[in-house]
Amino acid sequence: MKTAGASALTALALSLIVSTNAYAADPPMSPPQQPAPPPPAQGPAVAPPAAAPAATPSEPVAPTPAEVHYRRMSVDVTSTRPDAVLERRLSVKEESGAFVVIPWHDTQSTWEQVCIAPCHGADFDRYSTYRVATANGISSSGTFTLPQSDATVHLELKAGDRRANRAGVALGGAGFAALVVGGSLLIAGENVGDHDGRIKTRNAGFIVGAAGIVAMAIGIPLAIMSRTYVYADNEPVRLANTKPHFTGNGFVF
Repeated sequence: MKTAGASALTALALSLIVSTNAYAADPPMSPPQQPAPPPPAQGPAVAPPAAAPAATPSEPVAPTPAEVHYRRMSVDVTSTRPDAVLERRLSVKEESGAFVVIPWHDTQSTWEQVCIAPCHGADFDRYSTYRVATANGISSSGTFTLPQSDATVHLELKAGDRRANRAGVALGGAGFAALVVGGSLLIAGENVGDHDGRIKTRNAGFIVGAAGIVAMAIGIPLAIMSRTYVYADNEPVRLANTKPHFTGNGFVF
């Protein structure tokens, strides 16, 4: 009995050993692999957008016959003196700079003759700038524009004398210079140590300054009255400010 029980125990132990080795020999089963996803559907090939053509500068549009006709106007020109020359401004060239610390601005214009008075039914550009030129013994006028009218414009030139105008301008300029010199002599006379020298310097200042005032009193009105003035239908034309004056850009002449 003892032999049979020992044999049974021995057989049970051997069976346990064999089953343990068999479990260790077989590796654990890996989880099943998932199938790879299908590739994305390929759509039709799209061509890249074509490059936009380079912009070309547009050509200037020619004015219509109606616009050209509207720009022209009929003008009659009469003058108190014959052979007054009327000019139209073609172009303007402007220059700016500084003399030491004083800014200046210069304007240079190109002009063409359009009429020698008298003119009847002359064809003028409506939007141009005009002037009476210094020619044929007649003084110049200020630059002006034509009144905007559909009817014929009548220009009347009150022509001035060129010699009288130049004499007035020269006399006024000399008078101003004499006035400056006279004022300087009066100021300098106060610093002269000698009593007689101070009296002589002050007297010279009074004389030179007074002569300058007289010259200006004659020259300035003469220069103004001897200029040429333009009237359109008995009304003064609109003048452009082209005479020497101070602006934000400096001294304009």
